Amino acid sequence: MLKSSKPVLAATLFVTGLAVGTLSSHFDTSQPTGGLENAVNKVVQQVSPQSDLASFNQLAKQLKPSVVNISVVKRGSAPFYPGRSFELDGQGSGLILTSDGEILTNAHVVDGASEIVVKLHDGREIPANIVGTDSTTDLALLKMENVSDLQAVTLGDSEALEVGEWVMAIGNPFGLEETVTVGVLSAKGRVIGAGPYDDFLQTDTSINPGNSGGPLFNIKGEVVGINTAILKQGQGIGFSIPVNLAKQISDQLRSKGMVTRGYLGIGIQPLTPALKKSLSLAPETQGAIVASVQPQGPAAPLYGQESLPWSRAQKWRSPSSEIEMKRKHRWSLTSAPERNEA
Repeated sequence: MLKSSKPVLAATLFVTGLAVGTLSSHFDTSQPTGGLENAVNKVVQQVSPQSDLASFNQLAKQLKPSVVNISVVKRGSAPFYPGRSFELDGQGSGLILTSDGEILTNAHVVDGASEIVVKLHDGREIPANIVGTDSTTDLALLKMENVSDLQAVTLGDSEALEVGEWVMAIGNPFGLEETVTVGVLSAKGRVIGAGPYDDFLQTDTSINPGNSGGPLFNIKGEVVGINTAILKQGQGIGFSIPVNLAKQISDQLRSKGMVTRGYLGIGIQPLTPALKKSLSLAPETQGAIVASVQPQGPAAPLYGQESLPWSRAQKWRSPSSEIEMKRKHRWSLTSAPERNEA
């Protein structure tokens, strides 16, 4: 057996030598000595985002003062014990919008809260009041009184964010204060069934209970999302509200304490391959189908007064594009009054 292994070993060394020689010549044939080592070093330098990775610690130090922990107390009546009450404690995260104490977080973090206390980076604990909430988008605006000179976040542009970019989450998962996690943007425009305004950013950054309402930063230190949900059945799948939507909602909550939305009075559905075929549309056609129109609704003059199925393809990317139009324009297609949704 030992005798028969020698040729095999020799053959193995010979093949390995060929492989190394091929690798060396592939990267750099001009170097007479040390070619493989230098070539590999060059490749490592090209593919390793060393500057980004090295900057995460400095970025975290810079951003932590703009992130807060939110503690809430919710009180209610005990259903099976008349005359008795109970208290529930909850926690979440938030970000400082203005230096005088405006805080943006998720609506579900403060929903039904009797007391809200915000803990700052320097350890101060300050009561906060609700300015306004919007359950449809799960956003809430809070205000702390008698504070100043806080470090506010810089809001970025979620539309400019590209899949594959580095992102960082800072928050309070399971009560673990100022936890920093890093990942990438996995996808944009995710619909997860949370509501009619689904347009989430997906990230593999670790997000857990307690991260809700906390910021998702890009590598520039700009807020690009508000961490909101996770996929319970999976790992490394979290969802954030795009900051561009958060800007619009927070502006309305600040000025009116509620959100006003447009109302079109139409029902739409995706333009699927089967629908394209049935409507004799070209396969490359993009849009959405106006499936129904409410009688006397804002869109009725454009489509007719009867509530009948319509098959008119619009130049929308998807049904969410119609939602985007309503979100940006708070007026309807006609002079019909606005519909308020608090």
